[in-house]
Amino acid sequence: MENLFKKRQERLSIFQRFRKKEDDLTVPKEVPDNVIKQCESCDEKVVYRELIKNSYVCPVCGHHFKISARERLRQLLDDRSFKEFDRYAKTEQEDDFPGYTEKLEQYRKQTGLNEAVVCGVGTINKHKLVVAVMDSNFMMASMGHVVGDKITRAIEFATRKKLPLLICCASGGARMQEGIISLMQMAKTS
Repeated sequence: MENLFKKRQERLSIFQRFRKKEDDLTVPKEVPDNVIKQCESCDEKVVYRELIKNSYVCPVCGHHFKISARERLRQLLDDRSFKEFDRYAKTEQEDDFPGYTEKLEQYRKQTGLNEAVVCGVGTINKHKLVVAVMDSNFMMASMGHVVGDKITRAIEFATRKKLPLLICCASGGARMQEGIISLMQMAKTS
């Protein structure tokens, strides 16, 4: 058994000797992503459960990990208080921007979201409010016409119902695939 371990170590050390930081080559994973997460800042390995308990902040260096819109909602709102609206609104390509439809589908599958923002009503300490949370995992939370419409509807709903509004913005700017229409969303939402 010791010999087997030694051979594996030799293989890994040979592999690591030729590996550069910029290369796409990586050591094969032995532990799944949901058990241990490596900090992007200090390279320390952190047990995933501890990371969740620490609100996705590295206990060693204080680096803040990127979190999804659903996780942000879980952290902010009271349990089971969130009611999403416009959940099924999604972008349909109007211009013939090459590869845009495929890219949208890829991000929908990857994130489980239809668009880069999640909007709805929830409570914080039993106080009702409207929330719009952007998810940078979906095309860097770039703003296209559907994202702009969802945020605008959330603002209008909060105004009409006289509810507080909380927007967690993590946007990568205007979505270039939608041209001038996406630029207009920034003006519309502000």
